[in-house]
This record gives sequence, C-alpha cells and structure tokens, in this order.
Amino acid sequence: MAMCKLFHHHLAGDDGTTCTLPPVQVVPSSSGGCSGGTATKPVTVNKRPILDPGLSATVCSDDDISITLAAAGSSPVAAASYNITASVAPGLVANVGPTTGNGLTSAAIFNDNFTNKTGGPLNVTYTVTPVSVDNCAGNSVNVIATINPEPVMATGLGVTECSDVAIGLTLNTTGGSVVAASYNVTSVIIPGGLTAGANAVVPQTGVADNYLANDTYTNTGNSPLVVQYTVVPVSANACPGDPLVINATIDPEPVISTLLDKTVCSDNIIALTLATNGVSVAAANYNLVNVSIPGGLTPGGSNAAFPSNGVASNFVASDTYTNETTLPIDVTYQVQGVSAAGCTGDNRLIVVTINPEPVMNNGLSTTVCSDGSSGITFASVGTAVAANDYNLVSVTIPAGATAAGTNAAFPANNVVNNYISADSYTNKTSAAVDVIYEVRGVSVAGCVGDSEFITLTVDLEPVIDPALDVTICSDEVTGVTL
Repeated sequence: MAMCKLFHHHLAGDDGTTCTLPPVQVVPSSSGGCSGGTATKPVTVNKRPILDPGLSATVCSDDDISITLAAAGSSPVAAASYNITASVAPGLVANVGPTTGNGLTSAAIFNDNFTNKTGGPLNVTYTVTPVSVDNCAGNSVNVIATINPEPVMATGLGVTECSDVAIGLTLNTTGGSVVAASYNVTSVIIPGGLTAGANAVVPQTGVADNYLANDTYTNTGNSPLVVQYTVVPVSANACPGDPLVINATIDPEPVISTLLDKTVCSDNIIALTLATNGVSVAAANYNLVNVSIPGGLTPGGSNAAFPSNGVASNFVASDTYTNETTLPIDVTYQVQGVSAAGCTGDNRLIVVTINPEPVMNNGLSTTVCSDGSSGITFASVGTAVAANDYNLVSVTIPAGATAAGTNAAFPANNVVNNYISADSYTNKTSAAVDVIYEVRGVSVAGCVGDSEFITLTVDLEPVIDPALDVTICSDEVTGVTL
C-alpha cells in the first residue's frame, strides 16, 4: 500500500488508493486501572466515491426522469449504494416518487415521474451521497431533474354546426398552462349517418390550431350527430399534454322530396306544396332560389316572387303559366329546405310540366239569312295544340231572334266541332241580329283553352203585309202592291 498523504482534510494514498498510516502502539487497561502489554496495530484509510457531477436532466411532464446514478469517471472508487433526499417544487404533482432513503441502487430514481401543468419548468432536487462498498460516504451532490411543462387543452372547444357547413373548430390551450406550439390529432370517430367531406387527414401530428376548421359533414337524418376528435397539445419543447376529446355536433339538413314533380294544364294553378322526404329533419320553411321559365310560357301576373327566403310550403302553389304552343314546356323550381335550427339543405330541382291549351280560331264568325243553318265548324289555330273537342259555354240570343229548329243544347262539354253547324234562327225584325256563342277548345290531355266568342249574324227576312188582301171582279186589275 501507498503511504498516506493529506488531501483536502482527508487521508489517502499518494496514488489515490487505500493507504496505510504508520503502526499505532496500543496499551490496553482494565476498569481497575491495570495496564496490559503493549501491542502494535496497523491503521488503514479507505477511499470515498465521488458522484458524477453531470447527472442532472431535463424531461417533459409525465415522462420518467430516467436518471441513473453513478460515480464520476475520476472517482477513486465505485459507489456501491446511494443515500438520497429530495425536494419537489410547488406546482409539480408526483406520479411516481420522489424516491428517497439510504442504501439505494443506481436506478432508484430512474422511474420517478412528475406532472407539470404550469406555465414554466419546475425542478425536483435530489441530494445524493454515494457510498462505497466499504461503507465510506462521499460528498453529497445535488442532482436536479427539470420538468418541462405540458400544455393543457382548453375546455369548451366543442362546436355545433349545420350539415355541409365547415365546423370552424380552432384548437387552443387553457390560460395558465404553457402554450401549444402544435397539436397531434390522434383519432376521429364519425358515427353512422354522417358523410365526411374532403376533410383533414387523421391521425396527423404537428398541425396548426386551425387544422380541423374546414372539416364538413353531411347529416341527412332527423337528429344531430356527434363527431369526436381526440387531440393532444404539444409545447415548443415537444412536451405533449393529455389528450382531450372534442365534440363537433352536426345538426341535420332537410332533404326535399323527390316526388314533387307534376304536370298541369296551361292557366291552371300548379298546386305545388313543398315537402321533405319524410326521413330527414322537417323543414321549418323554404328558400325559393330560382325559377327557370323557358320561352313559350307566360307566367301569371301574381306568381310568387323569386328569389325568396324563409317562405311557407305553399308559397308557389298558386303560380300559373300560359302555354299556347303545340308541346308541353317545363318550368324548373330550385328550392332548399331550412330546418328549425337554420340548417339549409341541398338544392332540389322541381319540374312542373305545363301542358298546352288549344287556341280557338278567331275567324269563325259568319252571317246567315233568317232560318238559315249557321254552318259553323269549330277549329283551333295551327300554332297551338289541336283541340280534341270543345266546350260550348253559353249562347247569347238577342230579342227578336228565335230558334228556327231544334238547336244545340248549351252549356255542353266535350262536343264535336260541328255541334252548332245546324243551328238556325228566325229574324223578323227590321235589322240583322247577332247570336253570340262562347266556345273553348279542349286538348286530348284535357286542357281547356280560353273562351272564344263566335258571332252568328242573322239577317232579317221580309214579311208580307197581311193587309194586302183585296176582292175584285173578274177581269179587273188587282191593284195590289207588295
């Protein structure tokens, strides 16, 4: 062994090993004061371990501190165990530890774990004394575990939005915690009945606070449905916070029925009552976005104005259109349903087919002699749909005209074109008189045209004076002047 030298108030060998002092003579004595023989004993001084000064560490909240205790590389002797005390800063919550005690192993504090939900780093200070196998204690050293804070997600981030509308979700942390530099969206649960739009990719890490803001979902059911996002905030030091489930409630949109298309005759009200499909949420009202009216149709003067929002289901029921062409023409209504929650459904195109009406020929009026047949044959114009038959609405017979025979009965519906051709009237007045026929053409589809008034002018007939009779003798001149 080396000779002992004094190093910083302790003895050790000049080569850093155990050293031996010169022998010591020991004289034992009894309790009665009697001395024994002198004995010579050697004195051995064991070396002490030195703790590694670089053991302090910085970890994230909720992570194990992962510190393994060890002697310094320059320590003259290894540490066989450690004596540990600890001080925990206010604001830290211990999940495991702090581990303290005597004779502990190098891994004693490795799994200690702390939560820091404050706005800055906090320290756990361990005072560690290394102890050699010879039970020699080294100098105590402070080993510091710095716990970086984790962000805490704000509460109240849940949103409620209409079907097909961006949810507008902005992620955020609560006041008092460290701010989040980014977020990890770990999962999204989409219930049955919802259809996702071209939404953000999930899972995804390191995203901005508005990453989910433009997500949309379609809900065509009759009740709200909830999408659940699980989000983890991450600090600038890459410390993740606890996951939070954020609910996005998707209110349903009304769906207009596909069974509303219809066909009506020219000049008839369309009688269209708006309605939903019976599966979706009901519409509280409707938006009339547009009405497409092609050429050849004339809308009624009191038709519903468009565009119009928030209208009742019967808003367009009294609309009319005149079609005096040869073919049916389609009017297209663009309509949206709006729920009581203000959610607007998709556009629905409703087609109302307007069947054409016949247009009577306006050149059918004629003049006949008293007692002559009218000879009138009903006809429609060639630019409109043909009349399949006719309605004789009325006949106006003036004073002085009397039926000369068995004239056609009136009113009469669905009669043939020559229905009144044999009508005749006697006119024994001093001037011509007009008989007025009110007639409407009826198409094969049953559409009735406008009334046409046909005038039958009946000329007067001469009447011989009954006072012209005379009595004369044979061979005398009658003297009668007609």
